[in-house]
Amino acid sequence: MTDTNPAFTDEALTAYLDGEADAALRAQIEGALQDDAALQGRLEALSLPEGAVSRAFDLGAIAAPSYPKGLGAEPAPKTSKIIWPAAIAASFVLGMAVMQALQPEPRQPGWVDVVASYQSLYVTETLEGMAQPEAVSREILAEAETLLGVSLEAALQIDGLEFKRVQRLALGDTPLYQMAYLDAEGRPFAFCLTPVSAESRGMATKTSWQLAQSSWVEDGVGFVLIGGEDEARVARLSEGLRGRL
Repeated sequence: MTDTNPAFTDEALTAYLDGEADAALRAQIEGALQDDAALQGRLEALSLPEGAVSRAFDLGAIAAPSYPKGLGAEPAPKTSKIIWPAAIAASFVLGMAVMQALQPEPRQPGWVDVVASYQSLYVTETLEGMAQPEAVSREILAEAETLLGVSLEAALQIDGLEFKRVQRLALGDTPLYQMAYLDAEGRPFAFCLTPVSAESRGMATKTSWQLAQSSWVEDGVGFVLIGGEDEARVARLSEGLRGRL
């Protein structure tokens, strides 16, 4: 190494750094440091581990995570302005695809849930004052009996509910018959039935769309009575109706 300050050799400066210099040498070095920036640089270089002086200026040897971004980086290729937006877009699309893959498949609503969502739109005024001609009601009920093999005569009278109308709806291409009622407090109720492929099962009662509902499946036909918020009441009415169908 070529000394920038010949008054001190590397050995003398090393002894100073290691605390092995005598008092006179230490005083000389500290005095020179007051106005000799080059001497300070020599001391800093000598204080680095062996080989570290060259590595201190070799940015390629420094781990990327510990080095500030943008310093010493290789110049970006001229095409980077085109590549980067494409790379960002591709990363975004890939990220969205991964997120969707990790998420569970959304549950498709069953027909009872669809009925509940439709029934939640009903208010007292929807059915109040309605008087469907008996001939029309009988015609639709006969059609339902022919198609589904179920007589709905018993459903015209449900304890505490006033029958208002019956209509044919559809779930896609599948017919769904709805009988609509109001209770004494003006709460809308509905009894619905539709062909289903599920096996026969007993009654299940729950709340959906803030409406109590009881449903069951028998001989390829699904049934549901829905209305109000009292699950116990709906279950009781459903048990009674089921026994009379």
